[in-house]
Amino acid sequence: MSVKDKRFFNLSSILFWVILGIVLFLCLPYFKNGLYEDESVIKWVKNFEKKKIYIDSFQKQQNDKNISINWVWSDFKNDKHEISFSVQLKDIIYAKEYRKKYYESINVGNLYVDFIKISEPVISSMYSAMRNDVENKKLNKFDVMNYIVSAIQTPTYTKITNEPNECPCKDMGIDWTSDCYPRTDGKGCCNGVIPFAVYTPAEFIYQKTGDCDTKTIIAYALFKKFGFDAAVLTGYTSNDIRNPGGHCMLGVAGVKPNMPASTVKYQGHIYYPWEVTNFDPSFVLGNMNMWKVWKDWEVVCN
Repeated sequence: MSVKDKRFFNLSSILFWVILGIVLFLCLPYFKNGLYEDESVIKWVKNFEKKKIYIDSFQKQQNDKNISINWVWSDFKNDKHEISFSVQLKDIIYAKEYRKKYYESINVGNLYVDFIKISEPVISSMYSAMRNDVENKKLNKFDVMNYIVSAIQTPTYTKITNEPNECPCKDMGIDWTSDCYPRTDGKGCCNGVIPFAVYTPAEFIYQKTGDCDTKTIIAYALFKKFGFDAAVLTGYTSNDIRNPGGHCMLGVAGVKPNMPASTVKYQGHIYYPWEVTNFDPSFVLGNMNMWKVWKDWEVVCN
């Protein structure tokens, strides 16, 4: 065999055959009455296109999957309400990952504000559904506030911990189960919600699981969107040094409650407390009778 023959499959000849193969591949659908029949080629082309569409759809589905949220509750007048809205799964996941890696500040007020900001797309979806509903029902200012608070109160309180194995446990005279969802018996408990035992509003809206601060910051965020003068209040509900009863509540200014109430003054605003942890006909604006102590309460964000 000559040297020329031995170089038949050198680099240049390989490139030639690759180009020729591509040309034949592109021309394949136009062959008629030869090696291939029209029906076979058409079937082959359609299968090829289907595979391409399937891959594109799969990628889009992963990135843009919508989750439907349905919220049903009754307010303090026993009027029933129901809203439905969609959120993107990626926004919930993004908020969750942000929360788990959060280290920007140990100031609780900054943390609440940051968690609200990261949850903005999800909060906005819930707000839009609420706004449309209250406009259709022509609710007045005070009824709108009751509407928002009762909606957040309705999913039952869930104990949130930042320890990995704290649930199940006994605390505040309750036997908490290791079930991280709102239970009808109010005994749900979540392990290892790092770093500060508080969910972002996006996570709460998705799974309706939360305790006092988780519920307070979503109520606060919705109040602000509706244009109300609201704040997040923190303080203590016990004189016990070992267990001072650290707590978080919604604060509302610009409207007086229908009962004598404690207040928190901040930058010229007078905020009245509102308990949002659970739904109870008595958990209305200004009512503090559920707590024996009202100690060192302050505004942490407004």
